[in-house]
Amino acid sequence: LEDVFPEKKHFFVSGNCDFFDTEPSDKAFEIEGFKFFITHGHPYGVKTSLDRLISHAKENKVDCVLFGHTHIPICEKIDGMLILNPGSARQSFGIIEIEDGKINGCTMDVY
Repeated sequence: LEDVFPEKKHFFVSGNCDFFDTEPSDKAFEIEGFKFFITHGHPYGVKTSLDRLISHAKENKVDCVLFGHTHIPICEKIDGMLILNPGSARQSFGIIEIEDGKINGCTMDVY
């Protein structure tokens, strides 16, 4: 990604199989006044339920939650928060747009 979009800022988190990665498994940051929370998802049990992840996001007043681990695309608003899992890197991706003070997103299939 850094080679393709060198002018853009990149955020990374480690996954459940990244044993030697120095990145944390989750991060919070702001873009254009919106608070983002990114995680691989496994520490929050996302394969079973999104409840712990959403609860954590609500407690931290997050506007957008990005997660993975399940490899299943999801993009929906829950209690005003954008919840997005782009799916599997070879099959789908996510898009987030911030426009007119609103944040929206979607997932798209590669094929």
